[in-house]
Amino acid sequence: MTDFSVQDLLEAKDVTGLLQALEEGDSLCREMAARALGKLSDRGAVDGLIVALANKNMDVRVAAAVALGEIGDSRAVGPLVEALNDTTNYQVIKVPLRVPSSNIDARGGAALALGKIGGDAAIEALQAFSESAGETGVYFGLSVAEAVQKALAEMEAGAGEAVDAPSRAGFFARWFGRQK
Repeated sequence: MTDFSVQDLLEAKDVTGLLQALEEGDSLCREMAARALGKLSDRGAVDGLIVALANKNMDVRVAAAVALGEIGDSRAVGPLVEALNDTTNYQVIKVPLRVPSSNIDARGGAALALGKIGGDAAIEALQAFSESAGETGVYFGLSVAEAVQKALAEMEAGAGEAVDAPSRAGFFARWFGRQK
């Protein structure tokens, strides 16, 4: 396997190299590559990020969804709607806690990405999901249903303006009760 320095690839704005890291790297490398591709907002990364929405690793799927939202290409709406409705229960082990958690969910990332991209198809999918809610999954401190509501509210307020994805630091701070 090739050794990837995602930071070097990001600094060089090497979309091709980042896509290779997204495809061939280990899970952490894939996650970092997806995040870097989102920062570059290069539409040439959309197809690779769409493939990453089906990755077995939840963090990679979340990062791909968030990156697709940052890029804002309407080609991602259909795959993000599929990701929003994917109820596959992936077992996730979070280190350093080493606690299995099957309710950490990438669907919230897909919802927020749909909110960033906007458009009729995104609105319809989010509204349909909202009406059938009752989901218990969590995305960085938000339930999937809350992420859907946030995405809809942001689209209504800003006609598809960017929705800030919650940060890991904020999630862990809320998780451990240090932040409201």
